[in-house]
Amino acid sequence: MGRKRKANADEEQGAPEAAASGQFDWAGNGIHPDVIELCDNYHIDEYHTKKLMEMLQTRRDTFEADVMRIWTDLEEARNPNGLLITHMRQMEEGTFVGQCKPDPEMKHLVLKYELDKEATKRLTDCICRHTPEKRQGYYMELELHLDASNRPSAAAMMLLRKIKDSEPLGMPEKKGSKGGGKDRDDGGKGGGGKGGQDRRDDRRDDRRDDRGGDRRDDRRDDRRDDRRDDRDRDRRDDRGSDRQSDRNRDREADYHRGRGGGEDRGGDRGGDRGGGDRGGGGGGY
Repeated sequence: MGRKRKANADEEQGAPEAAASGQFDWAGNGIHPDVIELCDNYHIDEYHTKKLMEMLQTRRDTFEADVMRIWTDLEEARNPNGLLITHMRQMEEGTFVGQCKPDPEMKHLVLKYELDKEATKRLTDCICRHTPEKRQGYYMELELHLDASNRPSAAAMMLLRKIKDSEPLGMPEKKGSKGGGKDRDDGGKGGGGKGGQDRRDDRRDDRRDDRGGDRRDDRRDDRRDDRRDDRDRDRRDDRGSDRQSDRNRDREADYHRGRGGGEDRGGDRGGDRGGGDRGGGGGGY
């Protein structure tokens, strides 16, 4: 990659001369040195390099602006070759707009809101993609958004995607003046007027709901634990009652067994004695 695109031997010799003199032979079939440099830098394949040159041949009046716009866009592209194809399709459809010099309105915004260099460059690149009529609409919307922001450069950067995609910017969330004003003061104190109050109310309601939900969960858990404890106690009481009943039955059975045995032993002893007496009497006769 990084190779020079070459046509035939005559074109190969003519390109350096054209670059040196600042002229290019549009009637020939060569590739403009600026196009070669662009495609070499972004590793564009030879087929699309020639295709780009064919497109630019039909846009000689805007050639420089077109090349500048393509350079700027391909710098940020993840797939430069794919983005170049998209741009060439826009050229065929007549919707492609090259890079332009900042309009007076753009300069006014930069000075009024003291936009930093990065925001100025990116915003100018995006605005210049559009037709003069559309640019005027964006300038009016931009002024509203930048006027309502405490950080105009950051606000401008956040709007770049919508401008690139030709989407309307809409109305800002709050209005104010760059030098201060009621809304800006309220925003500094409390967070943005009515909108900030609504957000605080929502957060307070959310916290209240969370606390209420936690308390309900805690009570439900407590009741569940209480029921579990009651069941455990009941089972323990039942087991204790069963064991006590068993012990009572055992003691009663032991008692009866012991009493019956005593009577038997007493009868035996009485019988023995009676027999002895009768025996003695018999002996006397």
